[in-house]
Amino acid sequence: MSAQKLLDRLDKVKTCPGRHPSNWKACCPSHDDSDPSLSISETSEGNVLIKCWAGCTGADVMEAVGMEWHELLPYREMQKPERKPKPRLTEMDRQIERVAGYLNETDHDRLVIDIYRMMKEQGVTPSKEDTSRARQAFQALAKKGEAAA
Repeated sequence: MSAQKLLDRLDKVKTCPGRHPSNWKACCPSHDDSDPSLSISETSEGNVLIKCWAGCTGADVMEAVGMEWHELLPYREMQKPERKPKPRLTEMDRQIERVAGYLNETDHDRLVIDIYRMMKEQGVTPSKEDTSRARQAFQALAKKGEAAA
């Protein structure tokens, strides 16, 4: 229980059942308190909540008891979310993504070939994937009798 570390350092601790399963009242250590004005709650997730009804801040209370905030945090094993690697885009993929709208299969094949030619003209060395894709597009157009010149 995370709150127990704090409760052990407080005076006149009383259990106060309420909305949370674990509620206490105690004298606030950061001011002269004879009538308990500090509320302490521990949520079902283990988070500790503190409130001084006389107006002391949480930092005042923590300093007065000689504790750091991290001491009130429940132990949680850190689990890093599984990261999926982003697919690596080839130059041709980036060019195709720039084209707005939807293309029919023939227009797509022509675009692939045009981008491949443009890359070669600009001195960009196409990747193996780009070359393979351009070859497939050319073959698809040739089967349809629409091979690019």
